[in-house]
Amino acid sequence: MKILFVGDYSGYHASLAAELRRRGHDVTVVSDGNKYMDTARDVSLDRKPGFIGSLKYLYQACNVMAGMRGFDVVQLINAHFLDLRPGKLSYLLKMLKNNNGLVCLSHCSTDYYFAKAMTEGRVLEYSEYGVEGKPTDFTINCERNIDLWLMPVCKAWADQVYADVDGAVSALYEYHKVWEEQFAGRMDYVGIGVDTRALAYEPLPDHGPLRVMIGIKPETAYSKGIYILQKALQKVADRHPGEIELVEARQLPLRDYLQLMRSCHVVADQLYSYTPSTNALQAMAMGKVVISGGEEEYYKFIGEEVLRPIINADPRTENLAEWLEPLLLDRADLQRRSLQGRKLVEKHNDIRVVADRLLEAWQHLKEQKK
Repeated sequence: MKILFVGDYSGYHASLAAELRRRGHDVTVVSDGNKYMDTARDVSLDRKPGFIGSLKYLYQACNVMAGMRGFDVVQLINAHFLDLRPGKLSYLLKMLKNNNGLVCLSHCSTDYYFAKAMTEGRVLEYSEYGVEGKPTDFTINCERNIDLWLMPVCKAWADQVYADVDGAVSALYEYHKVWEEQFAGRMDYVGIGVDTRALAYEPLPDHGPLRVMIGIKPETAYSKGIYILQKALQKVADRHPGEIELVEARQLPLRDYLQLMRSCHVVADQLYSYTPSTNALQAMAMGKVVISGGEEEYYKFIGEEVLRPIINADPRTENLAEWLEPLLLDRADLQRRSLQGRKLVEKHNDIRVVADRLLEAWQHLKEQKK
């Protein structure tokens, strides 16, 4: 097949593209490389700041999209697949629909309906938008961002995209729960793919300092509860000098980030999630223990009855440092989690497994479209 991926999020499309190429498909990725992450792409569309930068970006986007013709499948990373306002995106979406076959949406990040569902608290018991009716770091510090997502223009655009695309695939349990109502019968869960062949497993050492890594990206730190995790982990590290070392990774290209991750043993991913996302899955593939989302609802959703590798970070925990401390000091349990983490990724999130699901989802949508 001839396949076009437009936009990317933490290398989600880039990883799928690489696997599909191995199977003989003709694949093109158009993205900005996730800015400083510098993820793989075939055509780079990167918006520079300022009026001139915006004009150049619009010109390039129109030229590139006009040349994207004859693809069997077009997969958009989300409703805001390029860094443009809805009016301009509408023009480009129409162009892609007219010139290609199946057009699908990847549910990989926020839009109006996700922000609305999380704000109302009607889908999950907690999220970055609220914990038991109480405000979070995110709602306190990013109120303007939330207000923007809930604007009428964002609702109108989401409604238009949902109606125009042939269907969707979801990357995470949370996204699936929100959008299954909007895409009844037109959405399949595929998950996030990790190339386990490229991420070698390394068992945790049974002695020596435990290196705990936390990635700090200013644009997502509040929504992931990173500063809360950082504060709690620093307390634990201060109580155990020489035993626990906190390592901070700040705005690194993906290649450098993964290299730093290899030198660590535990990775603090996020606080408000029910499920592990790309960062946590890559870490588990390497044998790292992750502090992330690992709620029972997630394990049930993916059909996992045995493996429980994730240190489930629950924002309802009253004293996070006190709760984390014994978990980080128990080397035997950390080694169990390390082994199980690799097994979980191989079973549910290996890129080959996820690519199979994606191809099946596309086939399902093609049959519906006939």
